[in-house]
Amino acid sequence: MALSDRCVSIHRLDETGYPRVRRLFQELDYNLQIMSILEGRTRGRVYADDTSEPQTAFIWDESHKFFLSGDAENPVFNEALNRLILGEIYPEARRRKIWGWILHYHPES
Repeated sequence: MALSDRCVSIHRLDETGYPRVRRLFQELDYNLQIMSILEGRTRGRVYADDTSEPQTAFIWDESHKFFLSGDAENPVFNEALNRLILGEIYPEARRRKIWGWILHYHPES
């Protein structure tokens, strides 16, 4: 069965869910923007593969930075993230004249 035939899972978290992904970004905690978003001090969108026990998470600062952390071997989330970026983030960014991004990620794989 192809990935596109499966139920693809990615969830946008509200601020009450941000603490559940914080542990995934510990290796990137040198980036103050991540912690500021997760503390609700800076705008951003947080997505995870699961709302209760996330293993993979993605943050968009609503500008030009992406942060990705967790299980790199998560094909269902990876495909869902691809669809999210191509279907929602990229079109919104184009409308707002954001033409490029920087990706911060952990682990290296």
